[in-house]
Order: sequence, then structure tokens, then C-alpha cells
Amino acid sequence: MDERIRQKSLAEHIVEDLERRIIARTLKPGQRIRKGDDLMLLDAMKMQNQLKSTIDGEVEKIPVKKGDKVSKGTVLLILK
Repeated sequence: MDERIRQKSLAEHIVEDLERRIIARTLKPGQRIRKGDDLMLLDAMKMQNQLKSTIDGEVEKIPVKKGDKVSKGTVLLILK
């Protein structure tokens, strides 16, 4: 799975590039994450992929929820 990270001002944005469905997410705003931590479980065509963090940070906002369908350009997670 291709992960892209964009930086805008002080926030890091993790962006999904393929249409998928959010199966699970265990993160909460304020939670600290480290590089390599599991962020979300995604499904596309019956194939599940675990989205892992490529950076350390603190979760500021999670604009998606379990069951949401996401496509290219959807912001999945905003980090401080």
C-alpha cells in the first residue's frame, strides 16, 4: 500500500491513495503514536491492509470513522 504524508503548517496529514473502506481504527485524539504503529485497518476488494505510521506524532483529529469509504485525497488522520 502506498502511503503519502503531506505537511501543512505544523500538522502532518496522512492521505490514502486508493478507494478503500475503514474496517477498524483504535486511535483517539491526543494519543501519541510512533513510527511503525498501526493506525487503521483498511479493506479493498476483500484484501485487508494495515496502515502504519511513517512518523512519530500526536493525533490531533481523525476525520473518518469505521465503515467510511475513502478514496484518493481523503485525509485519514491529522497529526500535531
